[in-house]
Amino acid sequence: MKIKILIILYLAFNLNSFSNAQSEYEKNQDTTETFLVKESGNILNGHRFISSTKIKSPFINTYLQTSMGAGKTSRLDLPVIIDGKQYILLTGDLAFSYLSFEYQQAVKDWIAFSANINVIGRLGTDVGSIFYQGINFDIGYELGWLLKLYKNENMMLSGTLKLTNNSFTFMNFQSFVQGVIDSGKITPENKIVENTPATTAGAGLAYAYTINKMFGITAEALIRYGESAERFSEDEWTFKYGVSADADLNPDYSVPLGFALSYFGVARGKNSASLIGDPHNILFQINYTGKNDLDLGLVFNYQWFKDSSIDQTINFTNVYLDIKYYF
Repeated sequence: MKIKILIILYLAFNLNSFSNAQSEYEKNQDTTETFLVKESGNILNGHRFISSTKIKSPFINTYLQTSMGAGKTSRLDLPVIIDGKQYILLTGDLAFSYLSFEYQQAVKDWIAFSANINVIGRLGTDVGSIFYQGINFDIGYELGWLLKLYKNENMMLSGTLKLTNNSFTFMNFQSFVQGVIDSGKITPENKIVENTPATTAGAGLAYAYTINKMFGITAEALIRYGESAERFSEDEWTFKYGVSADADLNPDYSVPLGFALSYFGVARGKNSASLIGDPHNILFQINYTGKNDLDLGLVFNYQWFKDSSIDQTINFTNVYLDIKYYF
């Protein structure tokens, strides 16, 4: 009898242990389809922010980011003005191309260093727009520092310091023809191609706020002072500002997709504004959010700015690929 009781107790104990072990195994082997992400990179209180090359995030992390894209303007009316007189009205459009690389290294948990290079090209696509606009390039190098100022459960604020050097190359056929008419000949001062270096320094703020696990807001403000893009002009101020609202479907719907709607603008000094314009931008971005060490996004950009030389508002559409890898 005692032996039977001991056997029953032994089997009950083993059955209970097996049941507990199976329950723990099933707990660890959660079959949910949510693409889990850890608290790293650009994540704050469970929300993963959709990163953008146009609006700086405040997070202190290490990453490599590249962007590449192209676009064109709407059809433009381009007056040919020589010696103060309009001789003909041409039509045409302008094409843009963009390429950027950025590396950021987190030195400590409160400071990061970054280096950036970008190349922007703007050129006419037919005879009329080539004569008016020529071919313009902007090659820029930037060194930056990101310093954490404040952080709590739902928000983060960081300061930014930036040193930028740009090399603007302008190929202006209309200005060259005007110079030949004024001087009666081709002179060394009258060039088709002009190169203008410009160095600026700036400081700003980057901010992120988590509304909940799905929604978040990112904002940036940056003010710069330095050389103008217009050769031999006085130094001037530039102010950049932007805000982005994003949604990540992964936490609530187990769909590894994120979306962002952003606006950013640049207010330049009178010299650069007359040469380049003060662009306003609206961006719509779609990102894959299934991996915590990768941001992969497709960005649609609509831009408009006033061109004082032809007294028109230029509308520009652009599509680019944005890839960001966290280390």
